[in-house]
Amino acid sequence: MYGPPVPPKPSTDVRDVIRSTGPATDGPVGTEWRTEMTEVDYIDVVGAQSVLEVAEVVAAVLGARMEMGGEPGRIVVTGTPDPDLRVVIGLAINDRGLPERRTRRITITHPRSSEGRRWTRHLHRALTERRDWTLTSE
Repeated sequence: MYGPPVPPKPSTDVRDVIRSTGPATDGPVGTEWRTEMTEVDYIDVVGAQSVLEVAEVVAAVLGARMEMGGEPGRIVVTGTPDPDLRVVIGLAINDRGLPERRTRRITITHPRSSEGRRWTRHLHRALTERRDWTLTSE
């Protein structure tokens, strides 16, 4: 057989699927594939005036920048200190209430590790200290 090695199949173990986007393949390193599990955390924000307001605060806390237009209705925070960290801000699903009471959802995707969870805790703590918003996390 010629060509690059075939990446491993995703796990079907329910413990690997819960709260996870599944295996993320970084691509070939020499002739090996490196596979790493990712995890998704959410922080819901009530009381912010807009998705942009939340994104500006998140970017400032992480020392990053924002990108609009990549995903419709969402703002992606890029240039985070951890290259494996992905942060997206948008409206929570089916939220049609008054604009000042709408729920903005921060989605944090990171490698499954204590270091990855640290970013979620850091962001939650910083948002609590900076704004008079109601925060919940899953």
